[in-house]
Amino acid sequence: MSAFFRLSKRLQQGIAHTLGWSELRPVQELTIEAVLDGKNCVVLAPTAGGKTEAAFFPSLDTIYIEKLPPVSALYISPLRALLNNQEPRLDQLAKLVGLSAFKWHGDVSHSRRRQFLNEPADVLMITPESLEVILIKPDIDKAVLFGGPRFAVIDEVHAFAGDDRGTHLVSVLERLQSYSEHDTQRIGLSATVGDPKEILAWLQGSSRRPGVVIDPPRPPTPKMIEIDMVEDETMLNPSSPMVSRTQPANVGRSPSSKVTPKRRNRRSTTPYDSGWMKVFSSRAGTARHPPSADRSSPLRQTASR
Repeated sequence: MSAFFRLSKRLQQGIAHTLGWSELRPVQELTIEAVLDGKNCVVLAPTAGGKTEAAFFPSLDTIYIEKLPPVSALYISPLRALLNNQEPRLDQLAKLVGLSAFKWHGDVSHSRRRQFLNEPADVLMITPESLEVILIKPDIDKAVLFGGPRFAVIDEVHAFAGDDRGTHLVSVLERLQSYSEHDTQRIGLSATVGDPKEILAWLQGSSRRPGVVIDPPRPPTPKMIEIDMVEDETMLNPSSPMVSRTQPANVGRSPSSKVTPKRRNRRSTTPYDSGWMKVFSSRAGTARHPPSADRSSPLRQTASR
């Protein structure tokens, strides 16, 4: 049975009618099951592969069903630009079940941030550095604001792992955990990581929840190589019989006349397993470059729903 049927009727209707989806992707099926089972996760899928929905469908549904008070979920991003980009999407997803999302960073006005502190949203979108600023402000009651985070979704988790920002992120998560009444469920999202199990162990920190790596099989992508063979007779010796048969040089012509050699072109397009580059081969040499924009690349990714 699809994980779709483990979601509330309200969210099911939002997915089917508001988003217009007819099915879930494999990464979403697996992540919904893991999150609803209470597991920490590292979710792997290509860029625009539906990871954000995979994490937030079950998270928002749990907040809605259990009527958890705000702030109930954190969306932590390494970049302000990513927060700006994801704001409309998370706002739409939250509204599917009557919840709200708020973006906090230095470019957000002081009045809007103050309004959030007075009336917190269900989902807080933030960078680790801005989260640190909130945690050290003496005029903010952290026990009230962060007394109930149930989920922490860390996007582009590979950007944090293995450097000082990663150490800082884990430190901030542990400080948040000291205020929360829940064992905050940690969900890392990434298009690629070197060792996902190691990332999962690092991300779990003091959490006692079981962990799982979500890495669904990816369909094989066809690869194509196009070979354009060009034989240019100007590269041959002018006295070559091929040239003389084609058009004798300077016979009956003025010294300024030019002979335009004939060119024979042969083109073949053949599937090739070792790469996606187009190779152009000629007697003058071989050049390689990516496909031009006016040709359809077989590796072009489909946009995220």
